[in-house]
Amino acid sequence: MRAHAVAGLLLAVGIIGGCVPGLTGSGVDHVRVMYVGCWTGAISVVSGDATQKSVEGCDTETFAASGSIVSVVFQKKDDASNPLTVQLLSGSDVVKEESTTAAYGVVALAK
Repeated sequence: MRAHAVAGLLLAVGIIGGCVPGLTGSGVDHVRVMYVGCWTGAISVVSGDATQKSVEGCDTETFAASGSIVSVVFQKKDDASNPLTVQLLSGSDVVKEESTTAAYGVVALAK
């Protein structure tokens, strides 16, 4: 539930940011989630219109996501100390990366 609240906030920021004249592309084209376990998350993209999708998975997955603003939030589904790492990618280059080892930890990124 907390992940969706954070995702809503990120989407709101993205919508406001998307209205700023002269805003250029984020340079992001994919999002990668890496975890030894299962997670849930949301990916928000502003590219003219704002879109948001909820995702769930286990281990490593990569999602297409490109727009003026890309914001994501992911949460671990367990209390393990394994790191949950989220990357915003441009091609194969990592543009931004954050990790958490907290129980049920959350990672939020935007670019």
